[in-house]
Amino acid sequence: CVGRCEVAPVGADIIIDIARNGTSIFTTKPKIVAAATVITPGVLDAAQVTCAAGDLVEFKLTQVGAGTKGKKLTVTALGVLV
Repeated sequence: CVGRCEVAPVGADIIIDIARNGTSIFTTKPKIVAAATVITPGVLDAAQVTCAAGDLVEFKLTQVGAGTKGKKLTVTALGVLV
């Protein structure tokens, strides 16, 4: 999971989550720390990263900053078909 935002959050981090069938694929979620613009990597939960046909995969923002919200966020998640 890589990405950045053009306007840095102030007062709190941006926290990104990707869920498979409602459960996060991360044990530690990726984030953009306050005053920064680049994602700090998260830690994948090995039990949650394998998807099957019909699984629902959702991108979520669980926090966006406090004083100034981060803006113009781009997030890319890469996967491998095996």
